[in-house]
Amino acid sequence: MTEKIHTLLHTLYPPDDAQSLYEAILARIRTAERPIPRKNTLYHQQDVLLITYGDSLIHADEAPLATLRGFANHRLKSLFSGIHILPFYPYTSDDGFSVSDFYDVNTILGGWEDVRALGESFVFIFYAVFNKISAKIEWLKRFFADYPNFLGLLRTKTPT
Repeated sequence: MTEKIHTLLHTLYPPDDAQSLYEAILARIRTAERPIPRKNTLYHQQDVLLITYGDSLIHADEAPLATLRGFANHRLKSLFSGIHILPFYPYTSDDGFSVSDFYDVNTILGGWEDVRALGESFVFIFYAVFNKISAKIEWLKRFFADYPNFLGLLRTKTPT
């Protein structure tokens, strides 16, 4: 690759300019190849994250999260420092954003062991979705059973 860069630069520029540009490009390539120091932080501004749903990759007889981990370890390790998984919980609608159980992993995607394994291989971020829930979530049902007039109170309140 560097020979091709060298040849192209010498085709486009006078010899002295081509050589100095070539050396500058090589210096930048070497700098980019160096690992980024972490300074005891989990995340760094130079992290590059893959943002994906847990079922983006499917392979027969394997949980999609396991397939994603295998593919990422084999093909993406040099490109991405981390993986950001969009909601992986069981859900009732909204492509996983209407969570019905925050304590479980959608069985179609895999299990907690698959989530943990991704976290061992990459900087790992997951979308917790605490601002959106399914109307069918058990603790919301219990809340409305305990406070049956809650929604009515919200509707009758006027701003002060």
